[in-house]
Amino acid sequence: MISGFRLRYGLFLQSDILLTSPKELNCEDAEFPTYHNYESGGFPLPDDRVSGLAQKTLTINDHFAVAFSGRGDRIFSAIHLIRKLTVDNQELTSDRYLSALRSDPELMDENLSVIILAPAGDEVGITYHGPIRDFSTVNFDMVAGGSGAQHAIDHFSQYPIEAFDVCDEDIVAQGTCMALEQFANHIIDEIDNQELAKSITECFGGGYEISAFYDGKINKVPDIVYAFAEARFDEDMYLQVEPPNFLMKTTYKDDNLLIRSLVNEVDPADGFHKRRHDRTFTIAPITRFQESTVEEGCEDVHFLGKFLCFIIKVRFGKFNSFTIPFIKKYNTFEDFVTKGFFPLPMAEHITFKYSKEFNRDIHERVVAYMKKLEDFGKTLQEE
Repeated sequence: MISGFRLRYGLFLQSDILLTSPKELNCEDAEFPTYHNYESGGFPLPDDRVSGLAQKTLTINDHFAVAFSGRGDRIFSAIHLIRKLTVDNQELTSDRYLSALRSDPELMDENLSVIILAPAGDEVGITYHGPIRDFSTVNFDMVAGGSGAQHAIDHFSQYPIEAFDVCDEDIVAQGTCMALEQFANHIIDEIDNQELAKSITECFGGGYEISAFYDGKINKVPDIVYAFAEARFDEDMYLQVEPPNFLMKTTYKDDNLLIRSLVNEVDPADGFHKRRHDRTFTIAPITRFQESTVEEGCEDVHFLGKFLCFIIKVRFGKFNSFTIPFIKKYNTFEDFVTKGFFPLPMAEHITFKYSKEFNRDIHERVVAYMKKLEDFGKTLQEE
């Protein structure tokens, strides 16, 4: 899944990290971050296997980035064209790159999708090559490719028009949060449907990247924390949130993407929360995807972030529940602790402390969602 979108004058690229291949090819299943962290990796795919992980968004310089989807050989041929244009000392623009792609017959089939964030004429814009779906509305345009393209289109097309009317200083945060809400929906699908989740059966997911053009250059968005927790209302109808039973963080070191994920389970022997499947994935750019690795028990990546995607499953009654995301931006790691929560791994254990502001924010988010459901039910009854 790759996509590029414009929110007013803000420009963004999205991509997942899974590399897949047919099962008949002789290669091992690669581990990848997911809520259900099986010992052998992630979910079993019906017809394909996860053959590796890679950053599918390649940042060439401050003003040129490309997201790729399709067959590996086609992607590497497309990357070779970038290198050729650079070696020939030509100015790297989307027009020149598109011309090079279209002059190669091999790259004109249905096995390659490319979305480019780069200078186009007198300004930086988003252009594309190959099979692409699109969506446009007021203040917003989007293109998407790969097996998850329609899911990306469906997510952004469900927003009301006013959601795209954001002030200048909030464009990057709003665009990132919209993308995170899409990723949250994929994680919810994995939690609820396990190996039948659409992201898994359609061969995308595992982790995501967001690139944004701001401050005059292209930046990959670091320090995103994902969490999944369950909650119930107490006798006073105040929401009691349990410690997260899944944590994941994405950040960067040099040009590598780092993803740390773990499952938090209560040990029945002593009642303490213990970490399981605590793994750190070092994910290289697609140009050297063979260098991607996974390490067990590495604590180099902490669980503090600048963006939080907190997925909460609210249970009520004996059998009823709903799951929704809470998305928020924090200015600093200190803000994350004082206004969000503090996850602290210690030995094989992990502890959590929710701030008062976080508990209030989550409670208000859940109550507002329940009110929305109630109003929707009343509308149906009136009809």
